[in-house]
Amino acid sequence: SLRNDHFSCSQDADDLFFREMFPSHIDLLSTTKLSFQLVVFLGSGSIAGPSQGFIGIGTTTPKAGVDIAKTVLLSNSGVPTELRFAEPLAGGSNYTAFRAGPQSADITYTLPDAAPATDGQVLTSTTGGTLTWTKPLQNIIRGLFTPVVGNFVHVIPIGANITNGSIPVLTMVNPPGTTIGISVTAIDDINDTITVETSIPLGVADKIAWLMVQPF
Repeated sequence: SLRNDHFSCSQDADDLFFREMFPSHIDLLSTTKLSFQLVVFLGSGSIAGPSQGFIGIGTTTPKAGVDIAKTVLLSNSGVPTELRFAEPLAGGSNYTAFRAGPQSADITYTLPDAAPATDGQVLTSTTGGTLTWTKPLQNIIRGLFTPVVGNFVHVIPIGANITNGSIPVLTMVNPPGTTIGISVTAIDDINDTITVETSIPLGVADKIAWLMVQPF
């Protein structure tokens, strides 16, 4: 029935009504419970804020074109649904999409609370899904070893667990005019050390730079 400034339809004590007010909006409400509420603001484009055609779900004060104050679920019937972002071209037809794969449990990713501090950083995650910005390769185990002067054989403590399949990478840091050969002769994953030999006994100014590439 049309009543004054709104349209009202009643069934089983639930009401559907369209109400005119300023700024204009449409409410879909229940008189017994607020299980669903859709607010559409249809005000003049000359008025700033919610009067510019904003839609609110779960909120009566939307702050964007679509403002959803509830959890959003993209369900499916076997074919994965996607969250799509259209390319910023008037005649464009391409998009970028995110979608979930088959899972044995729920997964929640928590985004970082700030933008990356420098260019080139990447997102890394804890096992709990907390994402942070990190520099690429910053977690690679590495060091600069000071050898015992006069030794050919050098045992380098890694200071971290050496897992099966780890690959050591080494080079000499020494004064110019000298070429020193170096090779790995043992990897001890019990004591977490690597043993290397050099072609000549090392001096006071010689160092061994190393890093350990862990298997993925």
